Amino acid sequence: MIQQESDAAIECSTTKPEAIIEPQETLTLPFTIKANGVGPLVSTASFHIAGSTESPLRLKLHCTGEGPVVSVSQEHLDWGLSPMRESSVFTVHPFAGVIPARKKLSLTVTAELDDAIQFTDKLTITIIGGISYTVTLSAEGKGTTIVSAPSMHSSVNMGTHFACSQVRKQFTLTNRGRRSQDKKSKSREHLRLLD
Repeated sequence: MIQQESDAAIECSTTKPEAIIEPQETLTLPFTIKANGVGPLVSTASFHIAGSTESPLRLKLHCTGEGPVVSVSQEHLDWGLSPMRESSVFTVHPFAGVIPARKKLSLTVTAELDDAIQFTDKLTITIIGGISYTVTLSAEGKGTTIVSAPSMHSSVNMGTHFACSQVRKQFTLTNRGRRSQDKKSKSREHLRLLD
């Protein structure tokens, strides 16, 4: 019969709690252990032999308790050259959650960039009662942080107007980036009139 303390770090049980060992016979005693914690664990199980006046046989048990077994599908996420946006953070959704046994949880990581530079960060995924995983995040902004209202295209239609009259159209330029930007304008000095 196996005996342990009620708060043992490792629980031990057997499918043969009692057996008779005949003279000159060997008994194979299969037993199962259950880790009651995470990390290196040590416990003692005592085997009592009926009718024996000697101390019980003591077996020192060692095991490493492991938390939930979780893996990440990618250890590095690289967006490459990405259009710039208003903010410059990597975000993850959902931020927290529960993964049922033998199921998956998909995380959506979003990169919103505000400059034409390289962005890097680390995403740490912590499993309660388990280990943590770190995923490297990187993206490089492309394009400009200058936004025009109304939008500027390669051509601007100024509409129909009387000849020799001045026409004006105003554009508002906003720098949504983290650095100052220089603005330079070019216009043709001579316009060619087509008949």
